[in-house]
Amino acid sequence: VETSALGQTQAELMRFTGLYVVAMPSEAAKIRRVIRDTDWSKVDGIVIKHSTLRSDPLSQWLALNLDANGMCRIFNTFFLDESSVVKNVNTKTANYTRNICNIVGRVHFMNATVFETNLSDIYNQLDMMNEALLPKKWRIDKEFCTFSRTSYWTKENGKAKMNWRNQLSGYKNQEKFKESLKLVYFGRSAKAIGKDLPHIYKVYEVEPTNEMGMALSKGHRYSEVLNCPALIPD
Repeated sequence: VETSALGQTQAELMRFTGLYVVAMPSEAAKIRRVIRDTDWSKVDGIVIKHSTLRSDPLSQWLALNLDANGMCRIFNTFFLDESSVVKNVNTKTANYTRNICNIVGRVHFMNATVFETNLSDIYNQLDMMNEALLPKKWRIDKEFCTFSRTSYWTKENGKAKMNWRNQLSGYKNQEKFKESLKLVYFGRSAKAIGKDLPHIYKVYEVEPTNEMGMALSKGHRYSEVLNCPALIPD
């Protein structure tokens, strides 16, 4: 999560779920101290800042806590809020985040970016969640992206040298890309999400579980409790 949301996220997770959640610091020395001093058999999850995603101590610790199937023993679900933080796949943050995605059973990215105007950014995030979900990147580039040649300078044998490369300059066929992805809306009733509207793909009607009822009784965050992807059958 963003730095300003760390404490609030930890508090609300513990309040509404009853789980024991640890807020992991971002400084290397403090991360090592928390790892050393915490009884992880009693911990249900951790909350970290975006900057901690690229932490070597965190990555090394997770690598030492894999089961026989290569899955994380500390947690089995990964939520990334403001997932545009990993839109550039050539960063350490993106590389380490992909590693986390590969060691958990469920991955959820949350992002309010308008996807049809930032196709490459959205593609990189979806591909990180599930590499088998979309076509290969070169196919997306060919059908939906436009490129222009741009120059850049390097030094060679002490002399300046002009080089050329293709650079993303814009997008095409945006409506086709938008139509190829189906939107999912969550609501407490079919009426609440406009069941008869043309852009609705499928509507599920689900009954709240006992656990959800208990969470609702502890507060008034109805949308967070009831908009639960785990309730969708397929």
